[in-house]
Amino acid sequence: MSRLAIHLCQGYLVHWPRDPQIPHYAPLAARLLGERADQHAETRNLLDRLVSVWSDHPLRAEMDMQRKKLADAA
Repeated sequence: MSRLAIHLCQGYLVHWPRDPQIPHYAPLAARLLGERADQHAETRNLLDRLVSVWSDHPLRAEMDMQRKKLADAA
């Protein structure tokens, strides 16, 4: 199920990158991806893209926290 959720979230990001709901869905995808050690690079890329597009969003702190967890795990 998590693989399907990841696939759906990533597709949503690709097709509607400026949708106002992206900052809510992308951290979910990042959390799911981050649970898999073999997906950490993809998770970092996702979070980096998200932060670059939505740098002033109120959920930015959560995005930064996820990025820090990944950096600490590396």
